[in-house]
Amino acid sequence: DEQSAVFAQLGATIGKEHADPQTLQIFDRLRQKYSHFAAAHLTYAKLAYRAENFEEAQKGVDATLSIEADNTDALILQNRVHLNTGRSDLALQSMARLVEKYPQNSAIHLDYARMLVQMKRYPEALDAFAHVMELMPDDTNLIYSTALLHVELGQHKEAREYLLELTQSHPHRDAAHYYLGRIEEVENNWEKAMSWFLLVGEGEYFYDARANVAEMQARLGLVDEARVSLQQLRNETSAESVRVRLYLAEGQILRDADQLD
Repeated sequence: DEQSAVFAQLGATIGKEHADPQTLQIFDRLRQKYSHFAAAHLTYAKLAYRAENFEEAQKGVDATLSIEADNTDALILQNRVHLNTGRSDLALQSMARLVEKYPQNSAIHLDYARMLVQMKRYPEALDAFAHVMELMPDDTNLIYSTALLHVELGQHKEAREYLLELTQSHPHRDAAHYYLGRIEEVENNWEKAMSWFLLVGEGEYFYDARANVAEMQARLGLVDEARVSLQQLRNETSAESVRVRLYLAEGQILRDADQLD
């Protein structure tokens, strides 16, 4: 209804920033004024969760469920709270029951898969993501998550299939190129690895990819060229963490070349 939409919009707007204690306090007063609206309590619970105030998040969830016992958003959030307060088994058991109860609810299946990833239960997470992908076959974020799970499990053939598909997807293209390079690197296919790393554009993976290219060059005997590449990259950035990464890469190359001094 209209009131629910208003609270949802408020939560989305405020939720773009980290909810500080004052914001929570103000919204707590607001939800008490509109205590007969489940959406008011749920929005408060979500804000408290983002602020990592799990006790208040649980209060908001309890109030929501007292009005709407089958509110799936509240049930999902309750299990997230369980997971973040050391009750991971309870969280997974509850999510598994929700998955069984709502077999066509993609949000529940997705949250269950993400919980399994958070707990490093990767084979189970893969199965869960496979089910979500049946419900949302064109979602590139799901394809990306599935590809990374295969990479984590060392299942390179399956990972390649998904990553190659993502090279046609703008949001994940650079990441796909980067991880295709990592797979070839692990398999000691250094020239193939370089070709993938060189396709990575500027962004999150750019400097790691270029550092990896230099390391591949060195393994192919092009130590001087590799060092020049790293030095040029260092001159292009003022980011201290990136410069440190590039110095470490050069140090590793020199160690591998027995240039210990």
